[in-house]
Amino acid sequence: MDDAAAAPSDNRRLTARVVVSATIRTMASLADLHRGDMIEMLVFVTIWMANSEHANESGRHAALNDIMPDSQRRPVSAGELCEMLRMPSDIVERYVEKLIADGQVEIRSGGLVVPSAVFTEERQMESANELYARVMGLVAALRGAGFGLGDPA
Repeated sequence: MDDAAAAPSDNRRLTARVVVSATIRTMASLADLHRGDMIEMLVFVTIWMANSEHANESGRHAALNDIMPDSQRRPVSAGELCEMLRMPSDIVERYVEKLIADGQVEIRSGGLVVPSAVFTEERQMESANELYARVMGLVAALRGAGFGLGDPA
């Protein structure tokens, strides 16, 4: 077998375009839950991601209606949030204050938490369904671009 025939084609730029396009469209859609404000959306999703990412490896709370209880959410400090977002504290704090005022975020011992009740709201459930559909579309687009998911490089 010829080595050139066995080697996958270099599709890194196409892969990057597909991923960036899907990411921007998804983020814009998620921002609709936050008055169209992309930064507010980033602050919100980073808080809930930090609260719950410890469950990713175990696969717990994977189903749409299996919402992680507040007792299992891990608070994130304002400093950690700024570090994750790579944003100055004055900007992050302004958005956190808005999210708290809207009831989307609470201050708990140890930091900030998006309470489980937020995820039961109809608009959040619809958003989760849309996000899932967008990820499935991304997977299909990547496969169409010749990117083998899970295939050895």
